[in-house]
Amino acid sequence: MKASCLIQFLLFSLLQRSVLCIYICAKEEGGGICPAGSICCAITSSNGSISESGCLPSNPHIQGPGTCCRDSTSFGTTACPGYYQCVLSSLDASPICALQDYQNGEITMPRYKLVPSSAKSLRHIYGFPILREDRTGYGPVLAYYSSMGPILTSHQKTDSNIEAIIVIVHGSGRNADEYLYTMMSVAKLQKEFEPANVLVIAPRFLAVEDGIITIPVITNEVMESREPMKWNETYPIPHTWRYGANALKPSEMYSSYDAMDSIVDLFKENSGEGERFENLKRIIIAGHSAGGQFTQRWALTSNTPLWRDIADTFEGTSVSRQLRSVHFPNLSVYVANPRSFAYLDERRWLDSANFIKPPTERIDWCPRYNCWEWGLNIGGLDTPYVERAVNLFNGVIEKVGERYSNRNVTYLAGRNDTEHLHGSCEDDGFQGESRVQRSHLFYESLKIIFDRDVHSRLLVDNVGHDHTLMFQGAIVTMFSDDNTTE
Repeated sequence: MKASCLIQFLLFSLLQRSVLCIYICAKEEGGGICPAGSICCAITSSNGSISESGCLPSNPHIQGPGTCCRDSTSFGTTACPGYYQCVLSSLDASPICALQDYQNGEITMPRYKLVPSSAKSLRHIYGFPILREDRTGYGPVLAYYSSMGPILTSHQKTDSNIEAIIVIVHGSGRNADEYLYTMMSVAKLQKEFEPANVLVIAPRFLAVEDGIITIPVITNEVMESREPMKWNETYPIPHTWRYGANALKPSEMYSSYDAMDSIVDLFKENSGEGERFENLKRIIIAGHSAGGQFTQRWALTSNTPLWRDIADTFEGTSVSRQLRSVHFPNLSVYVANPRSFAYLDERRWLDSANFIKPPTERIDWCPRYNCWEWGLNIGGLDTPYVERAVNLFNGVIEKVGERYSNRNVTYLAGRNDTEHLHGSCEDDGFQGESRVQRSHLFYESLKIIFDRDVHSRLLVDNVGHDHTLMFQGAIVTMFSDDNTTE
């Protein structure tokens, strides 16, 4: 495997430069490219000849070199992380990864299913202009990857065929290119739509630590180079983009959630009969780890009209009538392995049986436990976007939660994501010990708050904190019209 930082030169009215780091795979590994940190694996045809490259994504939670599995082409091209070995299950001869652990015996996990990497998709990062709040024009640009090139240009041969769009939000590593590849594998493996009719978009919420870069903004009318939006990565808490914070100057008037709204609004406004995306049926917003925190909190506070309940908010007005008269694609959100959740009221699980308001001494120990990002009380982290969402209901937090309860949200949890977490008191003192426990407790809180089943939850067996295995293990759920509850 040959590592290389590919320097791309983009020629517009003058020369601009954007630097991306990728792996150029050796010939015996298929000769393709993979995101930095991934491992190249040759994809062989039925006759055994090497045709393309697949990519084994990195996982900082599993140490070791990784292995490209070559036991049978009947399984497709697969791989195992770290020091796991490619074996067949003793139960049903299915392909799995196995590790001999001296304390716990044999540990198994699913294999990574690899698909051919796309040099065109992984090599290019674009800029998406954010619509100004007064809708008079565009403001700053968000960096993003796309499986079908720039999404602001019309592709007459493909746009009308697109039936589903996946917007995938990366984790704290900001490795949007790896997440793009993962969701491109999901798009290829799912059976609900033709894979060629599924568009994958991976926003990249950049930080100052990513350096000074410029990216192309390409539309039907213009092609220009812009410096993309960036967020503070460390202050006041890490990964500020995940809770909807505004970007840094000169984009300080725009939130990361404004950026997501702008992306989905593009497809909302161009869907329906006779429109650019006339066959678009479904938009999926998914995120893992810090990206799962993003998707949960965005689904809770977003006011984009693509959520059909926005018409209810303006009931009896011309806005409501207009929204009800338009056909929108279905919107669903997937929240995978987040470290924490934004709770809907001041109660928490003090033990497995008591969901109550914490006692005064415990609140005094951690007074911000129910402020944003851990709850809906204003006064915690500065987030104007969230304040606008609450103000839409005249400050009545319960109405924000009620609206959220009727949105299409699914929580994905790795059954083996059991690491005992150590962080802030707001997380550790009120939400549980591990990510899988925190997911369970939050999901159970919804049933108590609303006295009914709310949303759905899927436990992915034999998977820990791993975005690829989580989403590959949830393909049926993600593309089903009828998500079943836990």
